Amino acid sequence: MADSIAYQLAETGPVVVINDSEQVSTRASLQARAPDVPAADLAEALMVLEDGSYRLILDQKRFEDDYRKRLASEDPDQPWQQNVFRLRDFGTPDFDTIASPAREGDALTFHVADTVTGLPYLVTVTLGTETDPDYEPLPLTPVSDTAPPVPPEMSRAALGPVGDEDPAMDTDDGEE
Repeated sequence: MADSIAYQLAETGPVVVINDSEQVSTRASLQARAPDVPAADLAEALMVLEDGSYRLILDQKRFEDDYRKRLASEDPDQPWQQNVFRLRDFGTPDFDTIASPAREGDALTFHVADTVTGLPYLVTVTLGTETDPDYEPLPLTPVSDTAPPVPPEMSRAALGPVGDEDPAMDTDDGEE
């Protein structure tokens, strides 16, 4: 008989309840226990116990639609800005590679999106162990052939000190 899982919120945070009796409160312990549940349910349970930095992608088409809508809403003429996350500054993934969660042997694979940037990752979890999951960013294709404009002050700073602008670069040790 397959395991069942449910979620509860305890005083210490979220817990996963296996078979209505066994409580698991860490990703590592759930991963080591590896309940016999569908891959999507196990991936969701693992994400419930994570810190909220990523959200599980269960609907590839919805993720693609949302990504493309956000991309379309960004002004392509807007220059790059520090701490402003725009998808066009990163690129577009091959949405066809984003698949439903799957179990194969002792590996569970699923896709997530970073909650800040929106960028997708492939996650591989080795079940039956307490090892950390592997988060692999998906390859991205640039949005266009032209790079986004970079403000002149940023371009200049990227070059670093030029000539005698930086006294730390002075190699004259005072000896002749």
